[in-house]
Amino acid sequence: MKTTKTVSENTVRNSHKTDASVPADAAAFEEMKPEFDAMESGSLVAVNADPGAAVQVVLGHESELKALVPEIEKHAPTFDSGEIKRIGTYALALSYADARFAFASQPAEDLPALDAKAEKMEAVLIPALQLAVNSGALTGVALGDMPTGHGYRNRLFRVQSIAVAFRDNWSQLEGKLPFGREYLDEVEAHAVKFTQAMGVREHTDPKLIAATRDRQAAFTKLFTTWDRIRHVVQYVCADAIEAERIAPSIYVRSAPTRSKGEAPAGNDATATTPAMPTAAPTTPRSFAMPGVDKDGNPIVVAPLSSNGDGSQKLGGSPFAR
Repeated sequence: MKTTKTVSENTVRNSHKTDASVPADAAAFEEMKPEFDAMESGSLVAVNADPGAAVQVVLGHESELKALVPEIEKHAPTFDSGEIKRIGTYALALSYADARFAFASQPAEDLPALDAKAEKMEAVLIPALQLAVNSGALTGVALGDMPTGHGYRNRLFRVQSIAVAFRDNWSQLEGKLPFGREYLDEVEAHAVKFTQAMGVREHTDPKLIAATRDRQAAFTKLFTTWDRIRHVVQYVCADAIEAERIAPSIYVRSAPTRSKGEAPAGNDATATTPAMPTAAPTTPRSFAMPGVDKDGNPIVVAPLSSNGDGSQKLGGSPFAR
């Protein structure tokens, strides 16, 4: 099969432009918006892959896929080849929806100040936790369970997790840490305030709520369509490695390679009839993502419970064994 080199995302974007005054991704999003709005919430797939990377994969292979349409229409006549012709539009729509989501997700003015204070607390808590665990004063805690990424949620999770572990084991830790119970109370109070600030904004900001749903709908459209395209390419191409190169997974950035001189596995060199697919397309599996539920909606990360005096406290340690 003749191969075609992939092109950059910017090159493909330009190839989709119909009006110089309207960016291609914005035009694609507006075209797809009615379809996104009509999608049932229960049918939406969680955004469990990097949208930007997915867009690059799809746009980078679009031209070669379109060249394969005649073969697909010949060997898989029941497949809607129009999906291949429109896959670039779906990708550009997701690119725009993801950009709108990122803009709407910019922090409220009070969140940076809350995060800065949490960062200072984290600088005190993590060394204290490492000391307590390494000295044997604190057991049953898995340091590796704490997220290491950046962002408000990851920092908040680390701070609140350590605070809960210290509070639950205070009787055996008192006097062995570089701070007293008053500082721990301050940390817990700040974690509650930080959690509430994020939760209120994420559940009340209409722009963020709308942008979140549009992004999820755009991702669902691209993901499910790309999954069907990958299956039909695998059916039409006798060589599985070539099929993976033409339509790779949006989760894997490169296709498998074959050693020099190695024949295609499981195929005769003279074979002309493609093998029937062994399995039907599978439904995408939802993965848990930080800050969203299984449907991709924002959630509050810190569980709260009552102290009995009208105040609130953090729940049990999420990483204690």
